[in-house]
Amino acid sequence: MSDSGKQRIVAINDDTAFLQLLEELLGEMEGFEVHTIKQWDTAYELVRDLQPDLIILDVVMAQEERGWNILELLTLDPRTS
Repeated sequence: MSDSGKQRIVAINDDTAFLQLLEELLGEMEGFEVHTIKQWDTAYELVRDLQPDLIILDVVMAQEERGWNILELLTLDPRTS
């Protein structure tokens, strides 16, 4: 849970419209603290720093299955597993 007392959600996806929809639905309408990440190459570090309560991860980013790589890094790191 974040310092603001809201549950923190991180969405990792390369689709801008999808990320905007999540921000609106989960952030503005439901009151979650929503962080969106569009770049797969910085996703792991940002998730590690943010320590979210929930991660919404797109497996296929930039027409490659890079989401699996991110998931593997997050699972192997004790701080994010």
